[in-house]
Amino acid sequence: MAVAADHGRARGLILDDDDVQEHGLGQLQDFLAQWVQVIDLGEENARAAHLNVLLATYTQPVSVTNHAGDGWHMHFRSDALPAHRIMMAFITAGTALHFVHRGIHRLRRCERQACGTAFADFSRPGTQRYCSRACANADAVRRHRQRSRARHQETQEGLTLQKPV
Repeated sequence: MAVAADHGRARGLILDDDDVQEHGLGQLQDFLAQWVQVIDLGEENARAAHLNVLLATYTQPVSVTNHAGDGWHMHFRSDALPAHRIMMAFITAGTALHFVHRGIHRLRRCERQACGTAFADFSRPGTQRYCSRACANADAVRRHRQRSRARHQETQEGLTLQKPV
């Protein structure tokens, strides 16, 4: 589990090796299955209601701290939690902040049929359709090929309709 703690520390989390627990991965995966419903529920009020349940379950009253000596910041959790519970609180609080500052409609799934990854739209106009440039490019290539096949098929049909002279 020390490797997982090292991985978290490399990304800015303050973790002790014993903060990362073996059973935590399964619990985190269960949480993510609940969390993604915030995106999959279509109606905003349903999304907000589900997010409120997650907030009540996984976060605690907000506090400010400078525990690492690197500046004041907010915590939505107690300090004595294992890593998986810290992540649950962080994801839930971050989703709520995104909801109120950017809009819940900016949480969506990638439009590429082969993907479906959940993502947060941070674009200025709020019109991002894909989770990444790779998915956007792949879908553009698919649409281009589809149009090319349709044009080719129309051309072939036009040639067979002409009678030989």
